[in-house]
Amino acid sequence: MDTITGYSTIRTTVRELLGDDDRLVENAIAADEPISFEVFVPGNWHRETPPGVVVYISPRNTARMPSGWRQVMQRHNLVWVGANESGNEILVPRRVVLALLGATVAASLTPIDQDRRIVSGFSGGGRVASMMMPIYPAAFTGAIFICGANPIGGLDQETIDAMSSHRYVFFTGTEDFNVMDTQFAHAAFAHAGAPAGELTVVEGQGHALPRAHDWDRALAKLSVATP
Repeated sequence: MDTITGYSTIRTTVRELLGDDDRLVENAIAADEPISFEVFVPGNWHRETPPGVVVYISPRNTARMPSGWRQVMQRHNLVWVGANESGNEILVPRRVVLALLGATVAASLTPIDQDRRIVSGFSGGGRVASMMMPIYPAAFTGAIFICGANPIGGLDQETIDAMSSHRYVFFTGTEDFNVMDTQFAHAAFAHAGAPAGELTVVEGQGHALPRAHDWDRALAKLSVATP
């Protein structure tokens, strides 16, 4: 497989990604509808150490990785992939399917370390990511919920067992209007029997994406750093 490193925009369709097996998408996306993803593949990729992947759910209709995070993603050997046209005004089922397809896009570009599959999202995107974890516990091995997460509850034992090895980071700030919601979601995960994960409340942080060093620390808490 030839791997193209750096930034790119991948334009594709469900049919190109999945063939005729469209059970994943149901009625959320038409098989031949154009969809696009913002992708970053770290330049330090090599076959002996396949990268992990961060699938990002944006609250806006663009999902390009912040430029300040490039070195962090390089250091952790992580692919970035985020669906465009998947912001907060888009129906949740479509956003969920696009996130699941994002992992497929990453795997079509490079071999992926299956032990390092992370879903993340900011604000409403973080809420969608938190909703996905108990429904698709096999799709990802960890998550970073940024300034937004929904509480979960009523998990059956099978789901709790499936989530037991996952790691989570709940990221917020003292000036984030979602700080209480994010703290409550963190507590609710533990109360439901899922791993509570790490709660990070940054002094002075508002409703915004983490700075590069905070993003670095969040990834490190998931134990995703390259050995």
